[in-house]
Amino acid sequence: HTLPFGLAQRVVKKKAKEDEWTTVKIMTKAMTVLNISTSSWIPPTDIIKYGPETWEYVVSSNFFEAYQRKANILLSRGFDQSKQDTTKCMKEVVETLEVERSYRHPPSAWSLKYLGAAYDHLSAHNPQEQIYRRKCIEVWTEYIAIEENKDTEYFSIIDALKRM
Repeated sequence: HTLPFGLAQRVVKKKAKEDEWTTVKIMTKAMTVLNISTSSWIPPTDIIKYGPETWEYVVSSNFFEAYQRKANILLSRGFDQSKQDTTKCMKEVVETLEVERSYRHPPSAWSLKYLGAAYDHLSAHNPQEQIYRRKCIEVWTEYIAIEENKDTEYFSIIDALKRM
C-alpha cells in the first residue's frame, strides 16, 4: 500500500489495480494518523508567506495534495452515473475538501471548484436539502474571487451561479 503523501507515495509500490474504495480506505487510514483536527502537529497552513523552495511550502503542499488526490478519486466515481454510490462519494468529497478549505490559506482554486461541484451534485440529487445549494454558492463565489478567469470552467461556474 502507499502512503498518501510526500516522497513515500512515489517510492512505495502499489499492488496491482485496486478499486477506488480500497484506495480511498487506505488513504483515509493513513490520513487519520495525521488528522489535522486532532493532531498536535499540522503543516504550516499559511503557505503564501513561504517560497516554493522552503521545507514549509513543500511539506504543506504535499500534505494538502493528499486530500486533493483522495477527493479526485472520489469525484471520478461520484460523477460516474453508472455507479450506485454517487451521493456517498460526493459527501466524502465534501468532507475531504472542507478540511483543506478550513486549514489551508488560501485554499486552492482546484479544491474550491470541485468542492462546489460536489455541493452542486448533492443539491441536484437532494433538492430538499437547501444547505447544499447555499454551500455551493458560497464555495463557488470564493472560487471566482481567487481564480479570476484563469480556468476554462470559470465562466461556466459564473453562469451556473446566475441560475441558482
